[in-house]
Amino acid sequence: AKGVAEQDLSANVKADYGTIANRNLFRAKLQVEIPVPKSEKQIEEEQLTEIMKAMTLKGVWFGEKKSELYAVIDRGGQKGVWTYELGEVVEKGLVVSDVQRNSVLLKKDDFGATLKMFAKGFERVNMPQGTSFAKNVKEEKSAKKGKEEKVQPKQQADYSKDIKKEGDTVVVTKTLADRIRADNNVILSTVAVKASVDNNGQSNGFQIVAVDRGSIAEKMGIVANDILQEVNGRKLSASDDGKNVQESFKNTSKFEVKILRGNRTKMLHYEVK
Repeated sequence: AKGVAEQDLSANVKADYGTIANRNLFRAKLQVEIPVPKSEKQIEEEQLTEIMKAMTLKGVWFGEKKSELYAVIDRGGQKGVWTYELGEVVEKGLVVSDVQRNSVLLKKDDFGATLKMFAKGFERVNMPQGTSFAKNVKEEKSAKKGKEEKVQPKQQADYSKDIKKEGDTVVVTKTLADRIRADNNVILSTVAVKASVDNNGQSNGFQIVAVDRGSIAEKMGIVANDILQEVNGRKLSASDDGKNVQESFKNTSKFEVKILRGNRTKMLHYEVK
């Protein structure tokens, strides 16, 4: 009986080996691919991709010169909204390489990506091999030192005590006015703006595309689709005009903003007290 049992066991073992061979179990396991380590370039591209995913283009400014090109980019989360010049580094070496009326191109070496106005996500752009932005190393260090240190959590402050209306005039406290004079991003970070042209293709100001609810701009009477045309008689048609207007605010307590709302021209009156 014992001999018979051993023969049966031997037969079963052979049958099991036959099953393994037929099903190729050992070979299937050996064919599992071992992950290939990622290159430094692949790791960097993944990092740049994650950075780009968080960004949104909120506005662009155009002037007559090539240097008068600006992009207003929301970097997402707590990084806030910033205004960047053509050629300036945004983050981790990504340079503002081109600004169009509804898009902006960011580059680093052969990595390129396009942000479109208000669109979620981005589009990859194939860049020529060997493209270098070494000349922007100084700008990158300067941007990191100057901008990254200023990044604060983005919170909607309550300006109800700093802005009130008296008749047709919006009164702004001196405290808030000084803050705006020192940093125009206090307003720019709450609006989306782009260059505006008339029916003849001529620049006629800056169009407000969107306004954050409860923001300074909203409390000052600015609404979406307004076209800002003049401030205290100064025409707004290029980025430098905006800079000149900001300089003029430093020594004035009253100012007027001419806007085009629909098909009607309207004057907004402000006073600093």
